[in-house]
Amino acid sequence: LKGMQIEKTLEKACYWMFSLMGFDFPQLKVIQKFSFCACLNLKYIVLNLVQIGAQHMFQHCWCLLYAEMNAIQEVPIDGFKNCKSLQHCCFINAKKFQENSFIDCDSLVSITCSSTVDHEKAGLQPQVIFQTSFNIKQSQDQHTQKQFEQFRQRPIKLRYNCSLVELASNTVQIILSDTFKNYFKLRFIHIPKVKMIGQRAFFQCYNLKEVNVKELQVVKQQAFYACTQLSSINLSTVETMEMQAFFYCTMLNNLNLQNLKTMQADTFSYCNELKHVKLNELMEKNSFWANFTLKKHLKWGYFSFVKTQLKIKVQQKKLRVINVLFSKM
Repeated sequence: LKGMQIEKTLEKACYWMFSLMGFDFPQLKVIQKFSFCACLNLKYIVLNLVQIGAQHMFQHCWCLLYAEMNAIQEVPIDGFKNCKSLQHCCFINAKKFQENSFIDCDSLVSITCSSTVDHEKAGLQPQVIFQTSFNIKQSQDQHTQKQFEQFRQRPIKLRYNCSLVELASNTVQIILSDTFKNYFKLRFIHIPKVKMIGQRAFFQCYNLKEVNVKELQVVKQQAFYACTQLSSINLSTVETMEMQAFFYCTMLNNLNLQNLKTMQADTFSYCNELKHVKLNELMEKNSFWANFTLKKHLKWGYFSFVKTQLKIKVQQKKLRVINVLFSKM
């Protein structure tokens, strides 16, 4: 969204705008109640002219990583409540953090603010570090190395010193229940040998964008519940999906369900962007798909792209060798 002249938002202006990834309001000074509440996929906000913010202004922005509002005097009640992925904040001129302004911000590492700011009732986690200038702080990972000993890890550095993680394993065949539950830092996972994903295995992995699977057959109850960033997963081999398996996957829009035999009525509830779906004859008779206007299924994804790029590079090397040989003739 872009609004060059907007100085004040309306109440609930962008309320529940699940697909909003960012906005540009350079003149914004006042944010009303619920203005950006439940913008699930919003990642960064830098609003240094905003002086007044109202209750619940960014509540439930589950993917929000960084917030900077250096002109605001008070962070309002429930202002950033339940922003589970929020890692760093900057409020240089704030004098008070109102009641529960940061409650349930489980990933929050540091806040840059005045040393005299009143934060007694803000609902902050004990690990939060207060600082008067913005410095790099390492996010404290609540998931232990032991849980991930079968996975290769790669940290991903993002803007404003935020970070996410990619995981990969070519041997794991089952993802057990609750394995990655509430792992807000997970962005990609490569698990080509996995045949079953257990209950709540990726529950509320808000920043998970892609899952690379090739032999997956069973997706258990709430396996990807509220993975609001998830947009790419190969389900062409899946035969069974249990209740709420992809509930609230608001960015999911491309599916291949050619081998699916069983699914529940709420398997894909609140997948509002779902448009490209390949169905078999059995699924075409399922009443869930009756209200969908479906388009042709597409093949795309991060890991597929990387693999394609490698093939192109190999072909280019062969061509260069051929050119050298011809030039010497």
